[in-house]
Amino acid sequence: PQTAVSICEPHWELLLLLLRLAFKLRGRDPLRRLLGRPCAGRGSQREFEWLQARTTPEATVALAVKHFGKQVAAPVRELLEGGLAFPGLYRLRSAARPTFARCTTYQPLAASLRILARRLTRRSLVWKNRFLSTPEPLRRTSPRGGTLIAIVGADGAGKSTIVKELQRWTSWKLDATRVYFGSGDGPVSLSRTCLSVFVKAGSMARQLVIRSGETQTPKTVASPAPRDVPALSNRHWFHVWLRTIRVLLIARERRHNLAIARQARNRGMVVLADRYPQTQFLDMMDSPHLSEWQYHSNKCLRAIAAWETTVYESAATPPPDLVIKLCVDPQVAHQRKGDQTIPSLRRRCQIVQELTFPHATTTVAIDANLPLDHVLVETKRAIWNLL
Repeated sequence: PQTAVSICEPHWELLLLLLRLAFKLRGRDPLRRLLGRPCAGRGSQREFEWLQARTTPEATVALAVKHFGKQVAAPVRELLEGGLAFPGLYRLRSAARPTFARCTTYQPLAASLRILARRLTRRSLVWKNRFLSTPEPLRRTSPRGGTLIAIVGADGAGKSTIVKELQRWTSWKLDATRVYFGSGDGPVSLSRTCLSVFVKAGSMARQLVIRSGETQTPKTVASPAPRDVPALSNRHWFHVWLRTIRVLLIARERRHNLAIARQARNRGMVVLADRYPQTQFLDMMDSPHLSEWQYHSNKCLRAIAAWETTVYESAATPPPDLVIKLCVDPQVAHQRKGDQTIPSLRRRCQIVQELTFPHATTTVAIDANLPLDHVLVETKRAIWNLL
């Protein structure tokens, strides 16, 4: 009455639930029965209990007898009075099979082979998505096509938390995937992991050398002379190239993630991007970090900077369908993210407010100072309007 939308009558829903559970029984279920496993999942059990509270056994049995014959009365009554169990479902399937036999599309052997093929295909796609990172839709997709949604914001705005909640929310009905475009706590490639391990090992080795030198040097001996200028210059260039390698590995990761996001959207999936590459503000907020080399006298350095810029410029084609900007005050962000200084957070918050995605279909700014529940409601409303 509140929405004027027609819904299924509860007695029909309960009967359909019992028939669906009965005809979903497979050859492996006797083994599950011996192991003491339940015949239905938690969702089906909750649905069964919810419908039982809104129906009467007599009306459900009468409906089953009217449409499927008197032979289904006993198993339906057994399930309604004793609860979901394997014996009752087996008896219901045997009693209702003659009625459904007139509507079958495949013979039993062909149907079993098709079920096996679909399960093997699905399992292979699950493993493919897990190890090859190539998205394959395994659930429902939107009939209007895929959607790319970018969530951007400064540190402390709650991007990762909101993206995880949105993925759980959209996955209820649609096939959704999350793509991380940051360089911090998210998924990291194997090459960047190896680089981080190398840097940590080098730092630990350097600390051990310094400590061993301090313990072996007598206190009466004067402190060693400072290093000469070439040594400092070599050390400086070592750090420069180490930073350059890290920046290029991050750009390589983002190029790979952009390809994953495009493929997932082209296949009808909902893609939730945690951060998104941009070229409006350089050297900050998921942008190129080697822009100062674009006009360098060294041809090799110019080529490296040009390649990195090309990776970030490719993020605009095709652009996101929806950009959600989480705007937060620097003081609030500092409370949530204490490892960042307030001046740095103030600059990042200003960039988020000024950041534009001219080719995006829709851009929505949301006040992230509000509690998480309010921010989630606003983001869900923006996504729902798009879908």
